[in-house]
Amino acid sequence: AQYESQLREAGLGVALIDSLKRHGVRTLSQLAFSVGQPGQPIPDNSIEQLVRNAAGRAPTLQESACLKRTAFEAQTYLTATLRQAVDRSEDSLPRKIPFAERQTRMDALRNALAGVSISGEHEPAHCVLDRACAMFETNSLKHLELSACVSRTLEVQGTTKSRELTLEKGSLVMKHSDDKMVSPTDSEIKVHYAMVRRGLTFQFA
Repeated sequence: AQYESQLREAGLGVALIDSLKRHGVRTLSQLAFSVGQPGQPIPDNSIEQLVRNAAGRAPTLQESACLKRTAFEAQTYLTATLRQAVDRSEDSLPRKIPFAERQTRMDALRNALAGVSISGEHEPAHCVLDRACAMFETNSLKHLELSACVSRTLEVQGTTKSRELTLEKGSLVMKHSDDKMVSPTDSEIKVHYAMVRRGLTFQFA
């Protein structure tokens, strides 16, 4: 979803996007390596060869520029993601799921669970979804307490920000930190809502 969204945003036509997907270039990481490798300039002939293989014709100037831009963004994003994975610690914040991917996953979840209304008190907060997806990506299952399974409604209301000293790579740095949101669990119905959100969160991930 994020792949198609970025290509369309760059100005690439639907027909060429479909041709690339049929050719096997279906993700940003595949596009990043189909025209070169991160850290090196993207040659024009690699873009032209990719389009010729996928669509059977030479790319227009606009298509070449759009693909080169998206491939550069994909390589940059891939490099940053790998660096974040290497430098990740127990206290690191989970990677935020891109908007298009989040929407696609949530739509698929709503279609799969047609009998459940995923809205209001049942809709998990984005930060909770990010946390569960980080567990899936690192293949490391951790206990997700009910008090941490806040709703999207509570998240939208916002939290206050404070500054705190943290230890990062052997040195003290001042960082902004959000006050932790806590889901109320002082009644049976609130515990029920939190358990539903936790179940939906892991299904989403």
